[in-house]
Amino acid sequence: MGIIKKVFKTAVLGGAGSAAGFAFWTRNCYAYQRRYLAKKYQNTTTTAHQLWTPTELKNSSYDVGTQITDHFEVVSKTPSSIVVRCGDSPLITGVRDSDGLFEMGVDVKREEGVAEFKLKSVLYKGSGKADSKPMPDHIEFLHRLYTKLWMETAMSNVVR
Repeated sequence: MGIIKKVFKTAVLGGAGSAAGFAFWTRNCYAYQRRYLAKKYQNTTTTAHQLWTPTELKNSSYDVGTQITDHFEVVSKTPSSIVVRCGDSPLITGVRDSDGLFEMGVDVKREEGVAEFKLKSVLYKGSGKADSKPMPDHIEFLHRLYTKLWMETAMSNVVR
């Protein structure tokens, strides 16, 4: 199946994962973070309902409310994008000191035979007055590199 057919089927027709069909959470880049979070937070009580295994992550439809590795929660889903809240455990539902949103999307241009994948990241201080950036410069830089790598490795799910 070519990239356009696969992306169109996944993103536009609402296949498994919709816009997340190219599976950010199933590739090698996220595997390290997933294993770290699993060691630290996965348990049989408070996080048992969350997605942890590669199979769960690959097969999820990522509906609103889906919680991922005690670090993300789907807060919005359309046929072409998914927005997740990040920055702390989704078990903390109120205002958080460290908070953020990721939007993963795809714009399928059938006439041109291309698909444009998008990743937007907004990190912010949710509580109190922000007297500085939400994270130090070196962490912000590493975060930018990591999200680019995350996107590139996820793309391997849909390229020919």
